[in-house]
Order: sequence, then C-alpha cells, then structure tokens
Amino acid sequence: MKIRSVQLNLGQKLGHYKLKNKIIGMSYFIFDMDETLAELYSVYYFIATLKNDEEMPESLKKSLDDSYKIFVEKVLNKEKSNEPLGILRPGILEIMKQLSNLQKQGKVKNVVIYSNNGHLESLYFIRDLIHLYVKSNNLIKECIHWDHPMRKEEINGRPGAANKTWNVLKNILVKGNCVADPDLKAEDVYFFDDLDHTDLKRNLGINYYQVPGYNFKASINRLSQIFRESTENINKNDMEILKNNVIKRFAKKNNDINTNSVNSAIEIILNIFKNNTKGTMGDNVYPPLSLDEGIKMMLQAIDRISSFKGGKRNYRLTKKKRTKKSRIKMHMRKSQMRKN
Repeated sequence: MKIRSVQLNLGQKLGHYKLKNKIIGMSYFIFDMDETLAELYSVYYFIATLKNDEEMPESLKKSLDDSYKIFVEKVLNKEKSNEPLGILRPGILEIMKQLSNLQKQGKVKNVVIYSNNGHLESLYFIRDLIHLYVKSNNLIKECIHWDHPMRKEEINGRPGAANKTWNVLKNILVKGNCVADPDLKAEDVYFFDDLDHTDLKRNLGINYYQVPGYNFKASINRLSQIFRESTENINKNDMEILKNNVIKRFAKKNNDINTNSVNSAIEIILNIFKNNTKGTMGDNVYPPLSLDEGIKMMLQAIDRISSFKGGKRNYRLTKKKRTKKSRIKMHMRKSQMRKN
C-alpha cells in the first residue's frame, strides 16, 4: 500500500519544530470515537442495558456482567470475520495491534479515546473490544468522555460547543491515568478525528489527522441475535426485572409496543431497541473490507513512529549510509576515468 511519504531532510522544518537533532520520546496516539474509531448508533441500547448502574438484584447484576463479557467476545469475533458487523471502522483492529507492538518496543506510551460522546460505557465498550483483540489491558489508558471532570474548561469556555483543546488534553495526559511527563510536547502526540478542532489543529500541526467520517450503521437484527445469545444465562425472574427496567428507561410512549403482550421478556426488550434504532443496514450488508483514507492516515503516522530508532530518527543513519555509498561510487568513477 502506498502511504504519503514524510519529508525528513536534515534541518527541514516539519510543522513547528526542527528535526535535525530531534530526540524522540514515547508518543501518544489519541483517537476520537464516533465516526473515527467506530459507529455506535446501532449498538447503544445493548451497551446501556448490559452496563446498567441502576439498582437491581445482585443475581441480575452478576448475570449482566457475565452477559456483557460474552457480548463483547461475540461482537469481536464477528468484527474479525469476513462478514463484520461494521461497528468498528474496518482496519482499526490491525491499527491497534501495530500500536500495541510499538508500545512493547517503547515507541508508543499509550492510546487514549477522546470523545464528545457523553456515554462513558460506550467508550469502555470500544476499549474492551480492542483490548480483547490485542490481548492487553494496558494499551488504552484513558477514556475521555464529554463529562470528564477535567474538561470543565472546554465545557464552560463555549457552552454548547464541542471543542477539544490542547490545554485540556495535555492536562489529562499529565494528571490522568497516563501520567505523562509535565514537559510533554505537542510533537509527541498524534490525534485523529473526523472533525476540525481548531485549537488542537493549531497546536499539533501535522500531527492532527482529520479523517473521513465513518458512518456504517450495523444491522440491528444481527446485533439482536448476539444479544439474545449473550443473555441466555439470565434466569426468567431476573429477565422480567430487566424487561421492566428497559421499558422504564427506553420505551417511547408512541412506539406501539404492547408491553403486556404474551411476547417473552427478551422479545419485548429487542422490540424496544429496534423501534429506537431505525435505518440500520440489512442483515447481508457488510462494510467495505478495503482500507479507507482514514486508516491510511493512521498507517502514515505509525510509519513515522516505526522509523524511530535508538531515540533518534532513522533518516540520520540512512543519510550517512547514502553519503558513504555516494562517495564510494564517486571514487570508483574517478578511478575509472584515470584508467581511461
């Protein structure tokens, strides 16, 4: 695959800093969630039901925890198959595997999800899918949602606006779970979002990648079947309690669902989800398996990180090698000319 090459000439400015004697520290990869990492429209009610913090019997809480783990595993298995659901942007799992490998090599410190989505459990769901895939719980260190306690500056700065700023992001990286160096520089942060956040773009320069929005809405029917299979461990009495909880939280007054019908509790729950989630893809429609421009941008950033060696960029060593080869060739040409 061709990826846009990065200019690395000696003394050349790249963004707002010089590369000539640049020493590389470990980098942070920051991803927006909605329409960047994933499209969660179809799966929201499933997550909100399985990750339920309302009061309920301990037996049901335990069953929901078990069901959530099964749900995550089944969704991941589908996403890895040749018939993916399309919740995750195609190619994002391999991106995360490469970042996990770079983390083991000491080139990437952490990955962070930085989202304006207010449903924290949805961010955790994407994190859990990725961690299960890369077989590590250490890659994604922070999930920043809209109501994160350290985002007050953004929320109060422009009420109603969904701005993301360098000052807030750096503050969370330093004082949050990542425990980044207080002297963290913008050049060590790579950011991906489908939207244009002016302050972040100005501070990050070429490390700000505005990717095309990903908006494939996974089949609600396929997700319903996975949910059905994942909740088989819940006993009948607890399922009735869960049904009433779902009706209270999510049933709309005009959705024409007869909650007193002879339908089983699981059918009533799924009917509510379907009535609230219109316009999803058909059961036999799958996202394109080819890598889109957003994934190519991520690969470009990874390629830049991968080229770092021994704390410095490889291009310095490459430059010296090429210079030495050029001298050898020139010496050979001169020797040939003397002979002639």
